[in-house]
Amino acid sequence: MEYKSNELIREVVIYLTNKIKKQIERALEENSVEELVERILKARKIHVYGMGRSGLVSKAFAMRLVHLGLDVIVLDETITYPLTRSDVFILVSGSGSTSSVVRLAKIAKKIGAHLVAITSNKDSELSRLADTLIYIPIEEDELKPKYAPMGTLFEDSVLIFFDALIAYIMDALGETEYSMKRRHSSLE
Repeated sequence: MEYKSNELIREVVIYLTNKIKKQIERALEENSVEELVERILKARKIHVYGMGRSGLVSKAFAMRLVHLGLDVIVLDETITYPLTRSDVFILVSGSGSTSSVVRLAKIAKKIGAHLVAITSNKDSELSRLADTLIYIPIEEDELKPKYAPMGTLFEDSVLIFFDALIAYIMDALGETEYSMKRRHSSLE
């Protein structure tokens, strides 16, 4: 079978960018990011967690929050701090039913931390536990399994949403790229 990789890659990029744009626009219509930003800025510490690719997206967001000068913990790293009532805990799960994520959400609720759930399933257990729910709607279609398998649209949409959220927080804090670079790792 002969592949024309450039054509297929171009087709997939167009598909993904169009879908992600629509999904984020819907997410912004359905969610209040002001509440999320307010909670993040008032938190003593911000804890983030997700499994698999959702975890990777969470870590990228955590890194940018650190660049903004915020106190951030990525759960499952070697060094962590206790979650307290003064903290925000951001959990990312497309299904909203990942067992480790739901288990941690229940613990966070008992502690009294503010729980933020980012998911594509409004009716999930994680969504019901959340104090702040950020719903990223994922539309199903016939090309999804071929062009965006196994959660790709959710994870890519969350990454773009998080990057936009960083720009919003950056503006709210009066940060610049220069001030953020001063907090970037010096061991690279």
